[in-house]
Amino acid sequence: MAAKLSLSEHTLDVNTRRCDVSLLDFSEVEDYVLTLTGERDYQFDAIKKILIYLWGGAYETIVDLAKENYRKKQSIQKRFQSEEHFLRMLPLPDRLSGVCHLATGTGKSYVMFAIAYLSILLGKVKRVLVLGPPSTVIESGLREKFKEYLYGEKGAELKAGLPESMRHKVIRLLNCNDPVEDSSIVIENINAIYNKDLNSIGDTLFSHGGEVLVLCDEV
Repeated sequence: MAAKLSLSEHTLDVNTRRCDVSLLDFSEVEDYVLTLTGERDYQFDAIKKILIYLWGGAYETIVDLAKENYRKKQSIQKRFQSEEHFLRMLPLPDRLSGVCHLATGTGKSYVMFAIAYLSILLGKVKRVLVLGPPSTVIESGLREKFKEYLYGEKGAELKAGLPESMRHKVIRLLNCNDPVEDSSIVIENINAIYNKDLNSIGDTLFSHGGEVLVLCDEV
């Protein structure tokens, strides 16, 4: 008989206490995130842990996070023959990669927006690529949501929770037909990657060097 897997027992937990505040001081944006997420504590928790995982300095790649969790979680030890076997199963092991599991309708797009927006505001990355499934309807909906939270009334309301030095930074919202500049978020569906030699994702996204944060919806 097949054994049931508990997702929570196999989740790689981020140790927020290991965050180097000289690299990432989450308190700078905590009020903003609290206002954005409201009573949805799980969204706040996801945003905080992802930002610390990416920019807090404790982990160089997902391998570091995986090793830490392998030592702590018997459920992971039981599932895999050895730590080496576990690490071999990791996708993109040489990157700060990962998957945030949130159920349908729980606001994944708000989490993605916060990660994209705050990563640029905090000076951790200059360009963000947000990829959605091959659906122009979903892409359009995601773009409208980002647009409202960047430039609309809701965005203006949220900016009151940011430090003064961050409130007036201009971040552009682009697609694959626009030349990609610094301080920009590019939203496209996955088909743009398959045709990257024919658009700005292949042409200018990585042209200036530096890191690009890539976020994928419905991964």
